[in-house]
Amino acid sequence: MENYEGAYLQRHQDTKVLHEADRATAAMHFGGCAVECLLKAMILAQIPNPDQRQWHTDEAPQPHGIKRPGHDLQEALKQCQKLYDRAKKTPQVIRWFNAVNKPSQHFIDLRYSDTEPDPEESKSWWDAYTQLCRWLEKQKTSL
Repeated sequence: MENYEGAYLQRHQDTKVLHEADRATAAMHFGGCAVECLLKAMILAQIPNPDQRQWHTDEAPQPHGIKRPGHDLQEALKQCQKLYDRAKKTPQVIRWFNAVNKPSQHFIDLRYSDTEPDPEESKSWWDAYTQLCRWLEKQKTSL
């Protein structure tokens, strides 16, 4: 079974290392992956019964009906209603989500990019990413 929390911690560290090495495109890709993992961990954590903390599929239906979100961060956010409601109350949080989800193109598609963003774009993304991670980690303790 996937360990989304552990994967988040590893991808978050990878993102920091890549950012510090001025590998912005790779940092943006891994940063999106990190946030995706954290969101998936938070979605599954909202399921009260630990034995049911797996995705609902046709092959393995779950009473909660929560299907694995794709790679879109906003769609994943919407699967955790309390978190989504909190995010909607703070426009800056939605801007952070948008910046991390699609810095120049969707974060998943950056794995195929051979260009680096300009330093200002990289700095802006990094600020959004770090703020979003801080906000999500804070929310995680109070959901």
